[in-house]
Amino acid sequence: MHDKSATLIGGRVLWANFREAGRAYRYNNTSAANGILLIASGEAEFLINNICHKMTPGRIALLSKGDSIEITATPQKPFSFFVINFTIFDWDGHAKVLQELGLPSSGTLKHKSAAAKTTKEIVELFRSGTQYKTSRLSAKLIMLIEHIKKELSETPADKNNECDPVHKSIIKVIDYIYSNLNRKIILKDLAKCACLDESYFTRLFHSTTGESPMEFIRRLKIERSKTVLVNSDLTILQVSSMFGFENQSHYSRQFKEYTGKSPLNYIRCIRGR
Repeated sequence: MHDKSATLIGGRVLWANFREAGRAYRYNNTSAANGILLIASGEAEFLINNICHKMTPGRIALLSKGDSIEITATPQKPFSFFVINFTIFDWDGHAKVLQELGLPSSGTLKHKSAAAKTTKEIVELFRSGTQYKTSRLSAKLIMLIEHIKKELSETPADKNNECDPVHKSIIKVIDYIYSNLNRKIILKDLAKCACLDESYFTRLFHSTTGESPMEFIRRLKIERSKTVLVNSDLTILQVSSMFGFENQSHYSRQFKEYTGKSPLNYIRCIRGR
């Protein structure tokens, strides 16, 4: 069983954009929304709540109500960044601010390309007229936040291992999984991604994460699909297809094994509150 209080099940993207700036960018967060600002290129100095930081590609600022940010290019050259404003809520429907998730006001993402890819997809989807845009944005937003949480909450021991080839191979596989949750993922592909034998890779993955590769994938797929189920008008069949399950029956069995409820009963339970 997972800690419900730590589980985010939905969110709403209020604003998303990609910007190129010259000398300065200022923002005061007076709303109840959260904000993510991710530098894509260039260098800058920035103040978050009047505390000075150095900003380079992969550097991220996380803002909640009352926070302020001011950025100045270094040395007066354009820099580009993604900005997203959003609200999120937990299992019980309570709105959450980023500090409540244990996230610092800023940090540096080692795997900036993965975060940038998801952030770019959020911006493009926000600007589009795609069907079911709200629910898809919600799923991608939660995916991005979980990715950031994982990177910024690593222990010193984790960071000391970041140059270990074995550690790097597992991180590479996890990034691959996050990027391919919409399709069927098989063990052979994961082992190939890690450049390891399937048997050895499975043991290594379990010793690193505490789960087998397939358990890890199932948990992520079910958690993400729960967000879509309760925040969209997609059918159960459409959701099962969206997350790469063989068919609706297979998805429903996996869902019930993990949550104790069928997808339909889960929707009724959440929406009936």
